[in-house]
This record gives sequence, structure tokens and C-alpha cells, in this order.
Amino acid sequence: MAREAFLGILLGAALLLPGCSPHSPASNPRGFNSPASSLPTHSLHTHGRYTDKRLYREITAAVADGASYYAAAARLQRAHGYPLKPSVTVRLPTLAFIGAAIGWGWLRAVAFALLAAAMLAWFLALRGKVTLPERIAAAVAVGANFGMLTGDPLIIHERWAGLFLTLALALRIGRRERWIPVLALAAAAVAVRELALPFALLALAFAAWEGRRRETLAWAALVALFVGVMALHLHLVAAQVRPGDLASQGWWPPGGPLMALTAIAESSPLQYLLVPLGMGLAALPLAGWLALGGRDGWFCTAVFGGYALMFALFARPDNFYW
Repeated sequence: MAREAFLGILLGAALLLPGCSPHSPASNPRGFNSPASSLPTHSLHTHGRYTDKRLYREITAAVADGASYYAAAARLQRAHGYPLKPSVTVRLPTLAFIGAAIGWGWLRAVAFALLAAAMLAWFLALRGKVTLPERIAAAVAVGANFGMLTGDPLIIHERWAGLFLTLALALRIGRRERWIPVLALAAAAVAVRELALPFALLALAFAAWEGRRRETLAWAALVALFVGVMALHLHLVAAQVRPGDLASQGWWPPGGPLMALTAIAESSPLQYLLVPLGMGLAALPLAGWLALGGRDGWFCTAVFGGYALMFALFARPDNFYW
């Protein structure tokens, strides 16, 4: 594999993990009911000094106390000026349910385990493709996102989806014939955040193109299950909406390629570099996957290119962490 392809893959593996900006740790690591004053208020969408992280922590705390997820989410979003229209403005309840059940400490342990597994998976996935030092560098690049596992960032849904997809992509490249773990990880990512669905759709398309019947059916079943769950979720959210509730400002006009590069740079270690350098490096992974070629290269090009297009069309500065 060409050296330029490796450089792109190295950065691409690291950048698929969304968000690694430093945050102060929660004052109460055993639960989701930390005092609001201890929560940082930068980096994410804010309503005054009330942030997305604070919103999701309080929703999870309410669920832990026995409240209905949908009632709690609607009450808190309404109280703090968050929109409830359309219904996709309310996140899927998966992360809140798990967090309420096992607590902050166990969630952090799971996140560290996933990151360690991703480091190992990328080290193994590149076996036979690059040299040993380069494989080590790839694992270190993935591990450099440890900042996303400290403090309140764990409550952000996109970070969990990124962890699952980073590991899924490495397994797909390293052990293409063993697709069931990839499917399971993609299912976990989709269950936390619907933005992971394009990965599943792409895997479905590639499995069908390659004539893998069982794999195609499995991916199709996952997509169908997601559609059903999402329909139920939207119905339950809609039942909580009142006539005077706020509507989202929408995602138009598009931010364009500059927004995509900015989002990648600001939610990765590239944020610590000079802006021109960081944005230039943000575009490099796509070139690396294009240089790799083959089905793995095309799959990864489609993954990263597709998400870059989504950023360009739909992301706003206040939700760059998507």
C-alpha cells in the first residue's frame, strides 16, 4: 500500500471518533445527578449557559429516578428553550436507559474498553498492509481520542456512535469474512444515534453488490428494525408535543465543504493545530482511502465522503460535533 494511502488511513481512523476536546471531569463520577454547576458549558450547543451535555445528563438522572424518558425529555427541552419539533430533535432513549441502569462509572469503563479494542483492531487490521511502526502509529492515533472519555463528553450520543463505528470499520477491513461482529457494532451505533444509519446502508449495498446473500439479509433486517424502532420513537415524542413548543431552525442553507472541514477539525485532535493546517489535514483521510483502492478503499471512501457530504449539507456551527 502506498505511503500516502497509509497516512490518510491513519488520520481517518483517528477522525472517525468524534470529539476529543478536553472537558473537566464530573464532580460525581458514580451517577448522572452531578450538580449542574460542575458541568462545563463550552464546545456544544448552548441555551444561555445550559448545554446539550447538561440536558442529556438531567434527562438520564430523571430516568434513573423513575421518570418516563419521553416525559422527562419533553419537560426539560421545553423548560430550557430546546425545540420539540420535528420529533427528531429528541434523541433516541438508548443511552439514557443504559446510563440510568448502570451509572456513570460503568459507562466510562465500557467506553475505555471500546477504545482499547479499537486500538487493537486497527493494529491488527493493517497487518500485511503496512510496517509494524506504522501499525503502532495507527493504534496510537486512535488512542489519542482518550479525551472523549473524560468527564461529561460521555453523555454525548455521537461519541458513542463514533466508538462503535471506529471498531466496526477496523473489523470490516481486518476480517472481512467475519461480518457478524461488524453488524452487531453497527446495530449498537444506530441504537444510540440514527446518524450511524448510513454506515449500515452502505454495508447493505456492498454486501448485495458482492453477492453475500446472508449478510445482505442481515443488514436489511437491521435497517428494517431501525425503521420500526424510529417510527415508534417519533410517535412517542409527538405525543408529548404541545402547540406552543419550539420548532427547530432547520439545517438550511447548507454550510458547504468549509463547514465539513471545520466540523472535522473542531471535533478531533486537529483543533490544536493552526486553522489552515488543521483544515488541510481534515481533507487528507479521504485522499488516503482513494489511494488505497480496492473494495476496502472504496467502502471507506464512501463512508467518509458520505459523512463529509452530510456535514456540508446539514451541519450547523452549533452542532459541529455530529
